[in-house]
Amino acid sequence: MKVKINHTLFITLSLITLLIAGNYWGIAQFVLPYKARLYILVLSGAIPLLLPLYYKKRSIIIPWMLCFFFVLFRNQEFLSGGYYNSIRLIGAYLFIFASVKSCDWIKKAPQIITAVGIANVIATLLFFVNNGLYQLFINTTYKQYQDGTQDGLYGYRAALADHYSQNGTYITIVLLTVWAVFLTLNGHEKKRKYIMIAGIATVIALLLTSKRAHLLFGVATLIVVYYVVNPEKRLLKSFKLMMAAVAALIGLNFLMDYVPDIARVFERFQTAGSDNASLLRILMWDRARSIFNQNPILGIGWYGFRYKSGLSTLTGATAGCHNIYLELLCETGLLGFCVFIMAMASSIVITWKNINYLSHQERDVELTSIKLALSVSFAIQFFVLLYGMTGNPIYDSTFCFYAVAVAINISFTSNMRGRI
Repeated sequence: MKVKINHTLFITLSLITLLIAGNYWGIAQFVLPYKARLYILVLSGAIPLLLPLYYKKRSIIIPWMLCFFFVLFRNQEFLSGGYYNSIRLIGAYLFIFASVKSCDWIKKAPQIITAVGIANVIATLLFFVNNGLYQLFINTTYKQYQDGTQDGLYGYRAALADHYSQNGTYITIVLLTVWAVFLTLNGHEKKRKYIMIAGIATVIALLLTSKRAHLLFGVATLIVVYYVVNPEKRLLKSFKLMMAAVAALIGLNFLMDYVPDIARVFERFQTAGSDNASLLRILMWDRARSIFNQNPILGIGWYGFRYKSGLSTLTGATAGCHNIYLELLCETGLLGFCVFIMAMASSIVITWKNINYLSHQERDVELTSIKLALSVSFAIQFFVLLYGMTGNPIYDSTFCFYAVAVAINISFTSNMRGRI
């Protein structure tokens, strides 16, 4: 009796596991033991990868295999006796490699990304309305207030996340996905009304986090995606975009009168470059350049900055350099930097070309769902490349989302690009 293996099911389950790890890694410790979480995450990526399935186009994942090599090569976390962050990255890379085997799973990816991440939006809004719910959550889970909440006074900024920056990332991912859905479902006005309501709620939640980088890079990504998803009639689209921006600014002005906490994110723009967060980043960037100058070819090894920078006594410094480009130079040298840039640049360019290709095809339900998935993929990739200038998205849990975005494009290119 021959057993039929459903590759799509296994990869979809792996997708859900990876997204849960990306969104709720901090609070998952209160449900599962630490090692159990790591085993589940790695196995979820390894099982679909090991399932037998013949496929030809393996060249598309070669750049990511090279990136994976640099993650493992002289990995300073492993050498220091740790494995927490590296194992999580391994699970994400295995998912990228497994994605080349199937394509059907990408059609449901946007809905799954939204369904898994929307709890962060809801929690942010609920905790803002009722701080008592936040206190109950903290007493039940972390037992201490997260960074950025000012000892729980502004608990909604971090909500379910272990840091308010992470909450900003989670909400931005949902916003980008909702925006891509809104643009792709052109002509489905009834559905778009509900999507618009969800989008407005997500924007308010993002403003409440007071994260200026997420707001700035998120808005920039929304604008770029607006032109990429529907490239026709650019002049008319520009006019509509300007009108929407004016309406948004007017609405935001009234909203800040009733919800002063939203104005906090704009106040932070005025202190950019002089506040503690900015000064700490500048210090870390200077240190990364110095380390790179000492080890320009191969760097000091993955996660080396947090172990060898000498900044471990500074709050937040051990979380990474807060600039993926400088940290890549520092830890993987010029050789590794070129590998990562090649992989990331080629991925987003191919994704854009795939979207443009589908835009010129006869539309049906299947192609619309595929174009939506690729639009979400492009949005997440573009945001990560921008946010990487001030954050650690390829080093922390954000890489789970980036891996999904890359995998969506790889899956389509390997399995469907030539059949449409």
